[in-house]
Amino acid sequence: MSIQDLYRAAVIDHNRDPRNFEEMADATHRSRGLNALCGDDIRVYLRVSGERIERVSFIGQASAITMASASMMTERVASMTTAEAREMHQELKTLLTGDRVPDSARQRLGDLAALEGVRQYPSRIKSATLPWQTLVAALDGDDVASTE
Repeated sequence: MSIQDLYRAAVIDHNRDPRNFEEMADATHRSRGLNALCGDDIRVYLRVSGERIERVSFIGQASAITMASASMMTERVASMTTAEAREMHQELKTLLTGDRVPDSARQRLGDLAALEGVRQYPSRIKSATLPWQTLVAALDGDDVASTE
């Protein structure tokens, strides 16, 4: 199966059935992510204890790529430390915009590596990274993250 096939399958699956798609009443951190170019508007909720992310969820209306990326993100970063989640954000950004991603980083990304298919569509990279920027904004105590 090609990276494009994996990309399409992941986006379709997570867009149709987003994981952890709910508002979290007991969130310790939250932020809103906006992509004015395509109208994406999401909210990311985190419950953090010490340096450990205990739970992640999101809500919003967004493109299929943003929804899929957010859904995959919530599955991947739950139970990570905040530092590990930040590092994963950087690795994903490198996967989508960099020249070369080390195999070790690709392995750590796991299923998220399927998002590499978005590289074929540069205008969609902001959609794929918006949930991650919103997660980092929430960790930093920022109310809003924007792709602009």
